[in-house]
Amino acid sequence: MIDILAAVARWVERLLGWFVALLMLIALTIVSGQFIDRHFIDLPWDAPDQLARITVVWLCFLGTALAIVGGSAIRIDLVDHVLPPRVIAWRDAVFDLVLLGLLLVLIVKGWTVVKIGASQILLGTPFTADLPYSGLLAGVALGAFFVSVRLLRRVFGALQGSTG
Repeated sequence: MIDILAAVARWVERLLGWFVALLMLIALTIVSGQFIDRHFIDLPWDAPDQLARITVVWLCFLGTALAIVGGSAIRIDLVDHVLPPRVIAWRDAVFDLVLLGLLLVLIVKGWTVVKIGASQILLGTPFTADLPYSGLLAGVALGAFFVSVRLLRRVFGALQGSTG
C-alpha cells in the first residue's frame, strides 16, 4: 500500500513540476508584456500587475510544496555532522510531524480565506480573490500530502527494518 502511495506521490510531483514550469512561463509572458506595454506599444489588457501577483502567489506555494517533497528546508546544521544517524532520523520525523500540524492548520484557515475571497473582485480582472488564495490552499494541501507520504514511509520503513 505504501508503495502505491509513494508512486502516486511521484506522479503528483512530476505533474506539479510541469505546472510550476507552465506558471513560470505565464509569469514571464505577463512581465514581458508589461515591459512592452510601458515602453513600446499599448497592449489591450487591464491590470497585468494583478495577473502577475496571482501567478507569483501560485508559484510561491506550489514551489514550497515542491521544496517539501525534495526535503529542502531552511535549517542550521551545526551539529548534524556529530549526531548519530538514528538521532537525525528522529529529529527529521519530529520536524515532519510539526510541519504536518502546521500545514493542516493552514489548510483549515486557508479554506476560510478562500471562501471569504470568493466575494471580493480583483480590480481590473474578471477574477475574485479566491483565485490567489486557492494557490495557498493548493500548495499547503500538496505539502501536507507529501509530508504525510514521507512520514508513512519512515514509519513503515522503521517497522520493516525492526521486523526483518
